[in-house]
Parts: sequence; C-alpha cells; structure tokens
Amino acid sequence: MINAIIFLTELLATFLFISSILISGGQPLIIGAVLALLVYIAAPISGGALNPAVSIASYMSGKIFMSEFLIYMFAQLLGGVGAALAYKYVYRTA
Repeated sequence: MINAIIFLTELLATFLFISSILISGGQPLIIGAVLALLVYIAAPISGGALNPAVSIASYMSGKIFMSEFLIYMFAQLLGGVGAALAYKYVYRTA
C-alpha cells in the first residue's frame, strides 16, 4: 500500500511538473514556483524527487533500495511521458 502511494505521488507530481514546463513555454519563474510547490507537497509522502537524476543519486548514495528506486523511476518516466502525450494531444495543430 505504501509503495502504491509513493508511486502515485511521484507519477502525479512529475506529470504536473513536466506539464508546467511544456505549457509555460519554459518560463523559469513559473517552472521554479511549480517545482517548489510540488516538492513541498510531495516531500512528506514520497521524498519529492520528481526527477530521475535525483532518484539515481539517492540510489547510488545508498539512501534508497533498488525496489524503491525502480518504483521512483517507473513513476517518473510514466509521469513525464504522460505529460508529453497529454500536451501533444491538447495542443496539437490541425
């Protein structure tokens, strides 16, 4: 149950983060504000990694186990790909 909550938290937070990057057109203030808010919300639940590079660093430093690492990576990759596909679907040109 806890792994499912961590998975869903990372998936949704990564989806929202990548969506904010795509929708804002790369505006740094918007991206930074959204990232800060999402980390603030997700940190107590999942640690708030939201980035595969952070997950890799956490695993390599021994802060998380392989099973947790795989959950983080899968959730973050799905969240990122989901955001890109949603953006492409919503903002597609005719």
